[in-house]
Amino acid sequence: MKNLFKFIFFLIGGVICLSILIFSIYTDLNHNSTYNPARLEKNFEKNQ
Repeated sequence: MKNLFKFIFFLIGGVICLSILIFSIYTDLNHNSTYNPARLEKNFEKNQ
């Protein structure tokens, strides 16, 4: 019973970690296509 609980705990933890990883990769791809921090900093320096 204890091993089953541990297995379920690790399974849920793994799924959460995997979903966070996929979400972060997905948002990074979106940011790279629309949002560029280096370009933003250059524009910011020009404006000042």
